Amino acid sequence: MKKILAIVAAAAMIMALCVNVFAIEGSQDLVLVTQDNASWQNHISDRVTVNAAGEYTFTLSGLNFSGSAMTVLYIKDANAVEVENGGGTYDGANGLTGMTILTKSIKINGTEVALTDGYVTGVNPDSGLIDICWYNIWADSFMDTPAGTVTDIEVTIEVVDGDGAAAEEPAEAEAEEAAAEPEATAEAPAEAEAPADETSAEAPAETKAPATGVAVAVIPAVMALAAVCVSKKH
Repeated sequence: MKKILAIVAAAAMIMALCVNVFAIEGSQDLVLVTQDNASWQNHISDRVTVNAAGEYTFTLSGLNFSGSAMTVLYIKDANAVEVENGGGTYDGANGLTGMTILTKSIKINGTEVALTDGYVTGVNPDSGLIDICWYNIWADSFMDTPAGTVTDIEVTIEVVDGDGAAAEEPAEAEAEEAAAEPEATAEAPAEAEAPADETSAEAPAETKAPATGVAVAVIPAVMALAAVCVSKKH
């Protein structure tokens, strides 16, 4: 019985060290939609099936309305758009999970549009569907009103696993820290000129404690495994 408990405890502690990974599951057809208040027509792109990580592009061409007449610009669940465009109410569910959607670019008439932060990056919390809106004259907008006549729109998104967007931030921080290290090294000679007594006094303040979090977490698992070995000898 002791052997079994020791093995279970060791396995549980080792699994606690694992990093959670969110994988993309399912499939969802999305469309790009815009509207103008001159005709009140919804301009809808062809369906694009999203079922894996990668970049996806949506295009609307053959448009002909003033940029000031644009009311909305968004991508959304294609089935929901079809039902709502027909005057109905969509009650389906999102078929794609475990992903984050990053907006790579929005181009109007071939010119990239600047975006501000704050738009949805996946499932809209209000509808439970993939519904990412960048421009809405009745709500929040994250881009300026287009100038001139709108003839075509191209939107590229990137689908990544889970919290892939957030995972990029630590990497950038590490790169900045590494770039700063040469500056600290360059200042070392100046510190070396200080008297021996002062140098020894400052040394403890510059010493950094080693990262022991992982080691401490592993110790109980190692002890549990050792207990199994000892029990076998008896």
